Amino acid sequence: MHLYFVPEALRAGLSADVPYSPAFAGQVCFETAGIIVPEGGLETQIKAALRKAQSVVEAGEYTMNDVVRAEIWVVNMNGDTSLLNRLYLEFLDEVGVQFNLDAGIVYPARQAIGVSSLPHALALVEVVFKVAVSQNATLD
Repeated sequence: MHLYFVPEALRAGLSADVPYSPAFAGQVCFETAGIIVPEGGLETQIKAALRKAQSVVEAGEYTMNDVVRAEIWVVNMNGDTSLLNRLYLEFLDEVGVQFNLDAGIVYPARQAIGVSSLPHALALVEVVFKVAVSQNATLD
């Protein structure tokens, strides 16, 4: 059995009725009312899902420079990752993720997966960021 530390900031709003933790679940582009943002299509949803996943990382008191892996599922990608690549690189630049190949600082590993659908019918993208957690992390 694995025990996972979920920071207090990520525990707000959780209940036994919800079978997942936002710290471990993928993020889609829900508005605050729990409604998918369909306007703008894939580009809007990619941007919103990246920002939502970023907010989960930061709620855990980490930064985007602590992210070691990104997993992104895209509906009907059809092998074309150009839009995803452009938006992902723009996002990394905007949030200050460092990249310096000469110094050995590289972007997080990324896996882009094309799928036929996601659990929510209107969702076109889901994002998961995996963070390197210090072995010295303590439970509150």
